Amino acid sequence: MLEYNLYDNFNPNIYSFATHAEASNAPKLPNPKARGVIMNYELWQTGYKYTSSGTVSTDVEVGDVIEILHPEEFLVPYSATQVFNKKLSMFYLITSKDESNKVVLQNYVWAMIEGLEIPTTALKQTNQQLIVNMMSPAVTSLVAHGYTTNPDKINSNVIKWNRKSETDTMTNIAKDLFRVLRIQPSVYYQGMMIPRPDGTLEAVDNNIFLALCGREWDRLEKSIRIDLKQNVAIEHEVITERSNYNYLNAYVKKSDGTYDSYGKQYTINDKNEVVDMASYRGDGHELPKQRLVKSVFYDEAPDAGEIKSQITKDSTVINLYFNQHSLMKLVLNDLVEIWYEDKNYHGYIADRCFTEVEGGITTDRLLFVEGVK
Repeated sequence: MLEYNLYDNFNPNIYSFATHAEASNAPKLPNPKARGVIMNYELWQTGYKYTSSGTVSTDVEVGDVIEILHPEEFLVPYSATQVFNKKLSMFYLITSKDESNKVVLQNYVWAMIEGLEIPTTALKQTNQQLIVNMMSPAVTSLVAHGYTTNPDKINSNVIKWNRKSETDTMTNIAKDLFRVLRIQPSVYYQGMMIPRPDGTLEAVDNNIFLALCGREWDRLEKSIRIDLKQNVAIEHEVITERSNYNYLNAYVKKSDGTYDSYGKQYTINDKNEVVDMASYRGDGHELPKQRLVKSVFYDEAPDAGEIKSQITKDSTVINLYFNQHSLMKLVLNDLVEIWYEDKNYHGYIADRCFTEVEGGITTDRLLFVEGVK
């Protein structure tokens, strides 16, 4: 069993999004309305792929927020020199319950942004600006007061978005963003940190923060070997669904509104570069061996990104599930090099699952996701 705190919904219309300067005047989040224990649970820390569930000991309502209290401690780096040690809390929105008080839980971050759509023109912003917009109290359904991350690392990885539609859901954008950054968001509850005149930090009021970080300010890759003793399971995940075609015939409209009889043909080589077949002079060893040609008509000549969006193949990555290693404990958002069955993979710990089994023992299962560009 694990203890929990139960709250009314953290509505952003009630609890304002305070800046550091305004924190002392920000309304304090409510005290828990109930305290209880959750049993027979399966709790995913980030909800990267799965929802959570369990049986609670108190009356709850759909829409309540539940904070699961775990005895483990975790680190939140606030700067290169300041790291906070906190008890692990996991926040969820209760999305359903049955007569036996079994509840289905949605991780807080995904509940916060569910249903939100934004124009794809907003993807031209920095990663950090996207994260700020994601938490805007003007649009979210749950409150968030800020986030902790290393902005240099967040913004150093420039994401090349491929969106044809005018809008997209924030959930889809967030999943792509966090997967490429190799960070999954979790939530913690604490006072907002305000700099004192002497340079130290002071906690003011209780607020909800997103943790977009690992246990270190500058994450270092950890190497580990796993084997069958950790009950390893492998899953192949297709990240983006692309066209089955590998060559593009691009027909561009002329000034008189007509098209040439023959289009310009492009393909993608082994280095993921666009190749103009009209000027290609190689022997073809780095090009697709079988031609599956797609014809597309354009009003203007397509750029490299538009060409790739039509003929780039799917990206497939490996997900590894395994039980916590007894000699090297891994935590959420650790960068990891994993050796398994004479193969090595580079990626990160995207989720942890705590499951209660017989005798009240909690198992700790990890989800490793191979890195993607």
